[in-house]
Amino acid sequence: MDILECNSQATLMTPHPCKGNSCDKSGCPYNPYAQGQKSFWGPGTGKTVDTSKPVTVVTQFIATGGKLTQITRKYIQNGKQINSGSIGTCGNEGTYGGMTQMGVSLGRGSRSLLSTQPCLASLEINPS
Repeated sequence: MDILECNSQATLMTPHPCKGNSCDKSGCPYNPYAQGQKSFWGPGTGKTVDTSKPVTVVTQFIATGGKLTQITRKYIQNGKQINSGSIGTCGNEGTYGGMTQMGVSLGRGSRSLLSTQPCLASLEINPS
């Protein structure tokens, strides 16, 4: 699960479900920029999320009946909540297990890897 990938103009989250040793390498990305929201993310007051200012990134994993059904993303900046979008389906359930298998994988626990890239002016990690 790529929680936060970004550069100076775009951000995305990408689940990569796996079934056995077979993983969906492309995953199911949600990227506002690629969906036409060119002014959503980046430095400056003309962007919905101004990355030159502090911002809190919230990723929620929503389950129904014990199964992962949705992954949502929102940002909080200057006390204002900015809804970004969500992923409700991810590939073929038969091939890679889709959202169900992604939830099973997340339920087993995982390691976090942080690679800093120039997507935010500063980065502070505060899992809660």
